[in-house]
Amino acid sequence: MNKRILSAILFFILAAVASSAYQMPSKGEVTAVALNVRTGPSTSHTILTSIEQGTIVQITAISGNWYKVNVGSHTGVYVHAAYIKVTESVEIDDPKADKEATKRFLPTLQNVDPSTR
Repeated sequence: MNKRILSAILFFILAAVASSAYQMPSKGEVTAVALNVRTGPSTSHTILTSIEQGTIVQITAISGNWYKVNVGSHTGVYVHAAYIKVTESVEIDDPKADKEATKRFLPTLQNVDPSTR
């Protein structure tokens, strides 16, 4: 009986380790009244435009607390992730992908830099 329990536990552990799929945000909605769209993932990058609350963005990548997005005619631009409510995600099964970035894709409001708005 102990062998069966140990075998079952081992099976579940191996199954969990073998699975490398995780959720990556793919679409989101702006929650700020106005959100700056920048050329890069920091406040030191140039502001290209500002987008309004409720605007839908396509999320293409994550860089720290920033999302690389496509919005309107702007592609490959950045917005702070704290002001995006993720509405859709896709399952990623890529062992070479940066899994740590996806674990941090929903930053807490206490870590938000107000100057990114």
